[in-house]
Amino acid sequence: MIKVAMSLALAAASAQSADQFDLICTGKSQGYPADQSENATYHVDLAAKQWCRGECSVQVIERIEPSVIWFKDQPTTSGKGEWIEYVDRVSGKWVREMGPWVTEGTCEPAPFTGFPSAPNKF
Repeated sequence: MIKVAMSLALAAASAQSADQFDLICTGKSQGYPADQSENATYHVDLAAKQWCRGECSVQVIERIEPSVIWFKDQPTTSGKGEWIEYVDRVSGKWVREMGPWVTEGTCEPAPFTGFPSAPNKF
C-alpha cells in the first residue's frame, strides 16, 4: 500500500514538473533602437495556461500546440505593429516581435522557479 502511494506521489510530481518549467533564452534583437544581445527567463505553467517573462505580471498563454507555445499572437491593424512571442518546443527556437523590434534566439528548459510576486505600489 505504501509503495502504491509513493508511486502515485512520484507520478504526480513528475507530471507537475513537465507542466511547470522555466525557459532560459538567449538571442539577438534587431531593429529600433539598435541591434543587441537579448536574454530572457520565462516562467511557464502549461496546466494553468500562465506565463511571464523576467520580473513580470502573470499573463495567459495565447495557445499551446504540440510543437509551439504561443505566448502572444496579436497582429494589429493600427499600424503600430504586432506582438508575437513564441517558442518552438522541438528546436527551442525563440521569437519575440514587438512592432519594429524582432528578437530571435534559442531557449533551454530549467527547473520552475515560480512566478515572481510584484510588490504592490499602494
